[in-house]
Amino acid sequence: MDIRFQVMAILRTINAKPPKNKHDTGSFRVKATCCLLLALFFLSVSIYSFWRAHDRDGVLFLALTVLCASGAFLVRRLYRQVAVSLLFCLSLLGIAVCSTLWGSSYILMICVLTVPILATSLCSIKYGSITGGVLIPYLLILFYTPLADNLSTAYPSEFRMFYPVMYAVVCTVFFAFSYFQYKQSMNKYQNEQSLEKAVNAEHDKLMAMTTQTILSISNAVDARDAYTKRHSSRVAEYSVMLAKSLGWDSRRMEQLYNIALLHDIGKIGVSDSILKKHTALTDEEYEAIKQHAVIGGEILKDLTLLPNASIGAVSHHERYDGTGYPYGLKGAQIPLEARIIGIADAFDAMNSSRIYRSKMSPGYILQELQAGRGRQFDPELLDKFLPIAEQILESNVI
Repeated sequence: MDIRFQVMAILRTINAKPPKNKHDTGSFRVKATCCLLLALFFLSVSIYSFWRAHDRDGVLFLALTVLCASGAFLVRRLYRQVAVSLLFCLSLLGIAVCSTLWGSSYILMICVLTVPILATSLCSIKYGSITGGVLIPYLLILFYTPLADNLSTAYPSEFRMFYPVMYAVVCTVFFAFSYFQYKQSMNKYQNEQSLEKAVNAEHDKLMAMTTQTILSISNAVDARDAYTKRHSSRVAEYSVMLAKSLGWDSRRMEQLYNIALLHDIGKIGVSDSILKKHTALTDEEYEAIKQHAVIGGEILKDLTLLPNASIGAVSHHERYDGTGYPYGLKGAQIPLEARIIGIADAFDAMNSSRIYRSKMSPGYILQELQAGRGRQFDPELLDKFLPIAEQILESNVI
């Protein structure tokens, strides 16, 4: 299969962008703030309780303070990590049980048993709903069986009669509300994913049409000279190979491929008598052919569909040591894409027959590439390209 179509097949692959997190940074900040406010509330109550000499209540309120403060700082991990969430919920259950058995005030128990519901709602903590649900049968057994006679705290009869039922109702309402929110967020997320896939598919179709159009234009430019036929396509293919070795993603490689296809488009403004001349160029003719870089930049500067399309055309003849043209850029001043295309362009020029000379030998090509290290070519890019060049030259020999 033609390598061009292999490269095109790779570049047509749809990039699967990382899914958007339903709980963005702003949402986490709000939840952390709410947990922190709860911690401050329980801390103030704990201080008051110690002041009034209710030591056990003060300790339990202090435990709640630590729990809510940890929730404020671990809110992301509580949402994402099962082990941390499980530890948080087990700690919450332990404090709740201790409050019902040892607390000296039923107000303490109301506060403690409300926290699982608040935590579930605020932080979307895994197992939060289960934690709140586990406390329902615990309260029913504790208050509606003979075990109630063993409680150290004399809870008011009205409280013992109605609180377990009221807690179960509130817990159920919160669970239903949380589930409704979850379903809404999941539906929104799925719709966003479907829309994103549709947009990506349309983008890929558009880019495929763009690439085909650009390929046709580059072929038309190369067709002016039988010796340079498919030169732009090969330069684009070699550029992508080098970019792949650098770890570029497929969309960036696709953009580079299209930029490389158009790197010689400025030659349409150069006379055939110069392009097809069999003998050495005069100084005036050489200056004229150097203008193809500037002409290409002018042609492509307003091509909004392909950002930075002009940099390959303008800068692919710049040299790493600053002696290139048209502007004498040096080192990192030369756009990275242009440095890549410049290596691929020089390699293909040496590996192809031209009207004024024959194709060079593989050994001579590699020697010339090495000679241009740090002078014509970016040293790091050249080191990455040399194994690619050797592979291409070996396949040509075979």
